[in-house]
Amino acid sequence: MAAPPAERSAQLVDWLRCTACHPRDGRPGERVAILLEESTQGTAPEYVPNLSWAGERFHGDWLKSFLSTADEARPRPWLKGRMPKFPAYAEALASGLASEHGLMPESPGPREIDETLAELGNRLTTTGGLDCRQCHGVGSEQPRGDQGTQIALGINFALIKQRIRPDFYSRFVLDPARYEPSTKMPKLSDNGRTTKATAILDGDAKQQFDAIWQFIQSLR
Repeated sequence: MAAPPAERSAQLVDWLRCTACHPRDGRPGERVAILLEESTQGTAPEYVPNLSWAGERFHGDWLKSFLSTADEARPRPWLKGRMPKFPAYAEALASGLASEHGLMPESPGPREIDETLAELGNRLTTTGGLDCRQCHGVGSEQPRGDQGTQIALGINFALIKQRIRPDFYSRFVLDPARYEPSTKMPKLSDNGRTTKATAILDGDAKQQFDAIWQFIQSLR
């Protein structure tokens, strides 16, 4: 009898040694300890995404595609570490990781975009006070920050809608470090209700993040 999808993916994560690089379920990747011990420059190792929330975070079809072509489709091209391909196991991993969180791997169909909110999201991203463009590119437009203002490079906004499930996005943006302890993305709402950008949507954090999500969905 075949193992259930979640059990099968857990076996594959162990067998393929995914946690040699990636942290998962509170355990740091082995690679971090090795780099810290062997580093000749004394610098912290580069951030590698946490696998704990992968099934809840990523659309299953995107994850399957990425695991099949990881070194070709690199959402973080600045990382020196290279992700290997696992085409033979991509479908089982994508399905099982989603099952760990009680989700189906299939992505939902396209949803209608609220153009008014999308325009507000554009303003929040560029000129409205949340400064997303300091670290994130938008399509062919590169991040605007310099060494003094750029906290860390982030995923290009044009890639997000294929990758991220909307429910996870809504929780993540309110408190990024809760899901990625090593992230350098700032917490844009200190109290979980408002942001510093009070001139748009009265500073309501949830409405503003919804507007940014609509802007992301509008990108081609």
